[in-house]
Amino acid sequence: MVMSNNQRILCWLGIFPVPAALVILGAQSAYWFGSITGAWPPAIFLLVVGIVLGAFSLSRIQFSGSTIKRISVALYIPVLAILLWVMAFLTACSHGDCI
Repeated sequence: MVMSNNQRILCWLGIFPVPAALVILGAQSAYWFGSITGAWPPAIFLLVVGIVLGAFSLSRIQFSGSTIKRISVALYIPVLAILLWVMAFLTACSHGDCI
């Protein structure tokens, strides 16, 4: 399957920038509505959506073999989850909720 340039750009945006923006929006919205990130269901939901979107976008990219693709997606999911959690944590820290 040959990807067009638009599809390639959408895949690369879905790997990290869009999930990161979703997590920042979810964590920030908790403070806009007077809650905290851990108790705000949309923040947790957007974190999960970001992880799923990132994994789906990475799986759409063509690799040289299916084994390499499976290994890269399997390694990418925990790394993305940690990075997105750190972004949500730093957003909470900007509101004084680090500890």
